[in-house]
Amino acid sequence: MWFLSRSVIAIGMQVIARLVCKNPPVYTIRPPLGFVSCFLPKSGWELFSHRDGKWYVEIATLGYRYADDGQQHSVAFYPLFPLLMRGLKTLIMQVELAGY
Repeated sequence: MWFLSRSVIAIGMQVIARLVCKNPPVYTIRPPLGFVSCFLPKSGWELFSHRDGKWYVEIATLGYRYADDGQQHSVAFYPLFPLLMRGLKTLIMQVELAGY
């Protein structure tokens, strides 16, 4: 059941999300971390690190950052998942793959 559910999620993200996404978001102000206007999902590991995954990748590779400048920062995320990603990154060599 676990493998079947993960397969459905992976297929949904890799195949169906690309076909359904017709109107990508356009940011008029500064976009969130790693986002660009008119992003269309592509198949691959990058798709799994999109949205909050960008924050977790940054925390796992660079650590937490904060500045009182009114922008979004990584301190809002719990540390366990990025810590596990950082540990697995030493074995796997790709932080996105370690996060998955």
